[in-house]
Amino acid sequence: MPDAPQVAPSPLQRVRDHLHSADRDRTAQGRNLTPAQATRTADLRSRVHELGQDALATGDEALALKTLWLIDEIAAMDRALLRDQG
Repeated sequence: MPDAPQVAPSPLQRVRDHLHSADRDRTAQGRNLTPAQATRTADLRSRVHELGQDALATGDEALALKTLWLIDEIAAMDRALLRDQG
C-alpha cells in the first residue's frame, strides 16, 4: 500500500509550531550578540510572537503568512549579525 501524500502544514500550524519552540530557542539565539543587538532582536521577536498569537486566535492565515515571513527575516538578520562579528 503506497504511503499517503505528504501535506504541508498550514501557515497557522507553522506559526503554532514556531511559537511553541520560540521560548526554548530564545536564550541560544541571543548569546553571541552584543547587548544592544540582543535587545533589538528580543523586541522584534516579542512583537512577532504577539502577531503569531493574534493569527492563531483569529484563524487569520494571511496574518500567519506575514508572521512567518517576519520570522524568516529576523533569522536572516541574526545570521548576518553573527557573520559580521565573526
